[in-house]
Amino acid sequence: MDQVVCTGEEGYLSSCSFDGWGIHDCSHSEDAGVVCSQPTVYHGDEFDVRLIGGPSHSEGRLEVLYNGTWGTVCDDRFTIVNAQIVCKQLGYLGAVKVYPRAHYGSGTGPIILDNVQCRGSEQLLSQCIHLEFFFSDCSHSEDVGLVCSNESMHVLPNATVYLVGGDEVFEGRVEVEINGTRGTVCHDYWDFLDAQVVCRQLGFPGALRATHSATFGMGTGPILLDNVECVGSETNLGQCDYWSIGEHNCVHEEDAGVVCLDTQPTVPVRLVAGSSSAEGRLELYYQGTWGTICDDNWDYNDAVVVCRELGFPGAVSALGSDAFGPGSTKQRILLDNVRCVGTETDLLSCPHDPIGVSDCTHVEDASVICNGHLVPPVRLVGGADLNEGVVQVYLNETWGTVCGDQWTMKEANVVCRQLGYSEATRLANTGEFSRVNGSVLLQNVYCTGLESFLTSCVHDEVGKITIPSCQDHTGDVGVICTGTPILAPVRLAGSENSYEGRVEIWYSGVWGTICDEDWDSTDAIVVCRMLGLRTEGARGIAGARFGEGIGQVWLSELECDGSEAELENCQRSQFGGHDCPHSRDASVICKVPLPEPLYPVRLHGSSVSSEGVVEVRLNNSVNEWLSVCGAQFEFFDAEVVCRQLGYSGVLRFYREDIFGTSSSNILIAELGCVGDEYEVAECNVEVTEVESCNTTATVFCSEYTTQSLLVRLVAGSVISEGQLQVFHQGYWGYVCDTGFGLEEARVVCRQLGFPGAIRALLNSPFTSDSGKVWLSSLQCTGNESNVAECYQQSWGGSSCSGGHEVGVQCTAPAHPIKLVGANSSTEGTVLIFRNDVWGIVCDDYWDLRDALVVCNQLGYPGVIEAVKNDRYGDGAGYDILLDDVRCNGTEVLLSSCRASDWGTHNCETIEAAGVVCSTETKIPEQTTIRLVDGKNEFEGRIEIFYEDEWGSVCDDLWSTRNTEVVCRQLGFEGPTETVSATVFRAGSGRIWLDNVVCIGTESDIGDCYRRPYGDHNCGHSEDVGVRCLVGVSRPGEETYDLRLVGVGSNRGRVEMYYHGHWGAICGAEWDVIDAEVVCSQLGYVSAIQAFRGDVFGGLEGTSLVWLDGVSCVGDETRLIDCTHGVFAPGTCMGNPVYEGNSTYSPVSVVCSDTPYNPIPIRLSHLSEGSKLSEGTVELFYNGRWGVICDNGWSIEDAHIVCRSL
Repeated sequence: MDQVVCTGEEGYLSSCSFDGWGIHDCSHSEDAGVVCSQPTVYHGDEFDVRLIGGPSHSEGRLEVLYNGTWGTVCDDRFTIVNAQIVCKQLGYLGAVKVYPRAHYGSGTGPIILDNVQCRGSEQLLSQCIHLEFFFSDCSHSEDVGLVCSNESMHVLPNATVYLVGGDEVFEGRVEVEINGTRGTVCHDYWDFLDAQVVCRQLGFPGALRATHSATFGMGTGPILLDNVECVGSETNLGQCDYWSIGEHNCVHEEDAGVVCLDTQPTVPVRLVAGSSSAEGRLELYYQGTWGTICDDNWDYNDAVVVCRELGFPGAVSALGSDAFGPGSTKQRILLDNVRCVGTETDLLSCPHDPIGVSDCTHVEDASVICNGHLVPPVRLVGGADLNEGVVQVYLNETWGTVCGDQWTMKEANVVCRQLGYSEATRLANTGEFSRVNGSVLLQNVYCTGLESFLTSCVHDEVGKITIPSCQDHTGDVGVICTGTPILAPVRLAGSENSYEGRVEIWYSGVWGTICDEDWDSTDAIVVCRMLGLRTEGARGIAGARFGEGIGQVWLSELECDGSEAELENCQRSQFGGHDCPHSRDASVICKVPLPEPLYPVRLHGSSVSSEGVVEVRLNNSVNEWLSVCGAQFEFFDAEVVCRQLGYSGVLRFYREDIFGTSSSNILIAELGCVGDEYEVAECNVEVTEVESCNTTATVFCSEYTTQSLLVRLVAGSVISEGQLQVFHQGYWGYVCDTGFGLEEARVVCRQLGFPGAIRALLNSPFTSDSGKVWLSSLQCTGNESNVAECYQQSWGGSSCSGGHEVGVQCTAPAHPIKLVGANSSTEGTVLIFRNDVWGIVCDDYWDLRDALVVCNQLGYPGVIEAVKNDRYGDGAGYDILLDDVRCNGTEVLLSSCRASDWGTHNCETIEAAGVVCSTETKIPEQTTIRLVDGKNEFEGRIEIFYEDEWGSVCDDLWSTRNTEVVCRQLGFEGPTETVSATVFRAGSGRIWLDNVVCIGTESDIGDCYRRPYGDHNCGHSEDVGVRCLVGVSRPGEETYDLRLVGVGSNRGRVEMYYHGHWGAICGAEWDVIDAEVVCSQLGYVSAIQAFRGDVFGGLEGTSLVWLDGVSCVGDETRLIDCTHGVFAPGTCMGNPVYEGNSTYSPVSVVCSDTPYNPIPIRLSHLSEGSKLSEGTVELFYNGRWGVICDNGWSIEDAHIVCRSL
């Protein structure tokens, strides 16, 4: 900023007049600063509160009693969070609404409070921060009022708690004593936060887990508490919410328990998001995940301890207010109110609030900047095991030994602790270990025994060795350590994504990298397992893919078999001492962990995992699987079941148990899915005893999982050779031959079903139509089952730079096929060859997809008919080799399709399967299609133009693959949804297509298989429709901006920008908490009102609804960060959107018309020890901090800055 001119009345500096952002003619010698009067922010003086002027006791103008005088509270920055504290202080359950501008009439007397800001965890309004008493810029026209819920809270006396039935003192069934009566606690709503309160009340540092279902045995006597809900900050279980004492609906089989932490854990820390390893946001590893630290009371002494723990010699500064960006909304804030004196050995040794208890948000995450020189690591070499050997230290870029003159157990203990062991067992002389050559770096080392690192001890100048016995290595010291070494969890660096990056490992007090020598996918699997990520398809990547690390290369020649729990269990070299450069740092790409579904699903009764009777478990804690009634089971239900199980689509479904193996009673009447849910728990599941239903639902999911990548060979003279293509984003594309060898060819051939690879054909001799080049390089180990598991580099392009497209030649299929019994070579009974015998295929489940694979394997481009019942009369002379064949249509060989085991069947030869193949594709010209009767251009009923007439398409056999092809043909590349005829108006006139079956890789609906044009058995009530979305958003591209559409800038229907379009928000539970997040994101101080319905004028402006099921807790910075349903264009909870119904209409809000300060301000202090109230003014704009030029700088400008602060 430059030429800033304020009148002194503005609320924020960015509201003043100034030249444009970044426009100036200044140097940093002209940076502007201020000296503010000491901050007038107070909290802690207790006062009473009351509500006056309302129609009932639970609402009215807020007044507070201070120094014997009642006065009002100004509405500036007064939010629903503040109101919640007031209402709870008055004994109500919570707040419903905040009213600004003297809604309940103007008060009289003083305005006592202004700018009240509560975090939400306070018990009293007096504990919130606010300006000085009686200091305000308000009038009584701004008196705030509020409405509380009219249900009083249960207030418990303090409860005495006990743990009973455990093997240790820190675990057991929870029993409470209240008013002289002792009893148990029911496990309804019992969770980790409740366990935290119990454990801390008993004097333990925290909880390890909460237990259910009488884990520690059933209690006797009364059940005193049920539906206990703690926020985690309570000091006594009696302070939590619950039903009335003794009121419950439980039995003792539901008694709750806990397992507490018996000692304060020692956990690793790290710095993230900094420009170097010596700075960043501070994170702590606890209970398997990384969390942040709140900046309350955060100061230089805390930073000193952190930096020392990380291996740095000192701290530069302690920072708050998310100086390096806020942590993820999914991360916990693990520590608050840390108060170190600076001499502690680790952060958890400092005084702090209980782990996990905080009243902060991530905008208060603490950070540090350390002195950037790492503490030198140590190692033990020459011993028979890792815990013993000659001591070496890394100084001056070399490893060297330590002379043992004056060496005692104190020094040995420091070495062992630095290496992660508990202590030293004894000293050892060099004769016990292999002789070590090289430099002697230290002599006369003296430790107190309290140091964290050896080089923190007193010692002579590095490398200056004057003691004769030290100069020839005869005085080298050794130690033998005891205890299990603490190897901190590995971390991934160099990537914005948490599931990929350079592998770094903690050893000897510092982070170091791993050399990529012998690095492969089995090593990557172990790393991903340690990080809690999915191991399927984990890829080990060489060559510093995510940038070069710094410091030590700790490990090389790592050889894991993939089953190990940690890298230290793998065969490996010693830590340190490798000549591997950082250009060879190893990296991994893991799969993002799948959350545990609320309602687990399985397919039961088949030997094939992707098919079976649908069974659902409604509660993870109850091991009972329930069948689903087949009578109401729809294709959309099958879609969600397959999606939850990780498959890409549905092959077919049945409303009967075709396996005859249902293992449970039918207790689920219907799933009630609309088709776009991610898991069954999001559907409208109806649970009841279904006496009249005697059939169960069966599903066959697509063989390819969502993690698979399709491949094919084209333009070869036989099916086992050709130019390699991969299917990506709806299109086939080529692979360049750079780095492509026999290992990659083996994976391709294995995936296609061939027994092996003959060669990789560089500069492919096969020619085909030009198209996309999808991959510039593919790197496999040769053991992968799908090319998706290989390392893929540089998706997209128009040509292979410096190379050519690659071809592959596979060995001939082990199980060839042929057609017999017909006069034409294009049709007949299908025979397959195995163990020197030709045999037939049974026609169970035989359909167009199976026939297509047969025809393609025989060299025909298409299929006309899948034939059943031994039409050609040639089956009697053969054995039955295959049954229950279920191809998805993408297979190259019939033997690659799913089927029963060879020779296993329940058929007769009169059920022989056959095919009629086509010698040409179905429709060589492009099909003309359109969507009609939708609300916008990317949804509607499908119509096809044929013989100069538009006609509809029947939904028989319609699948998500068909929908994907239609949307892709229309130019939409985003997610898709199949829509029933009830959503869009039924068509009239011709029905052109029926029984359409697409593989999913087609670019035109005419390339799919179907009945002839006009041949159908449908009515227009079966017309199929689709919803497509525009474009494909990559992570980080979507901004999820909001706007209000209505009568003013601060009120209207809420709309979100997504995929290039504005769409409304639906929410049956929409309330003022959700509205608070909307208003905050738009820059307003607070929300005044939330409406479940479009009260500002119909659906003008958009016909889309992007989100439903929104539920915020109030501390989110964006609406998209709140819990919400899947993106479901055009529906509210799966129902059509319409006006006049608050359940299925878009939501609206009214925000306070006072905007927030959009630009954060801070003071950069001149030196250590400067006052907090003075310094150079800095502003945060466009992601970075900048200064203000002092041209025109005045006291009025300074007033605005100080008031903003």
